[in-house]
Amino acid sequence: MKKVRKERKNQRVSDMFDRIRGAARGNDPIIPLVLEAVKVDATFGEIMGALKGVWGEYRLPTVF
Repeated sequence: MKKVRKERKNQRVSDMFDRIRGAARGNDPIIPLVLEAVKVDATFGEIMGALKGVWGEYRLPTVF
């Protein structure tokens, strides 16, 4: 992972996260952007982090 992150074009990856966050705030399709992000070597964790920053983290309701 360190090698991939070092060799990728980080500005392109960062731009993809901005586009993903923008789509998550609106009604734009996210999956095509996720696929583009993977093609520029974004990791699953980074992509999920971008989405989590907009949507937060789901927590199951506690039922007693």
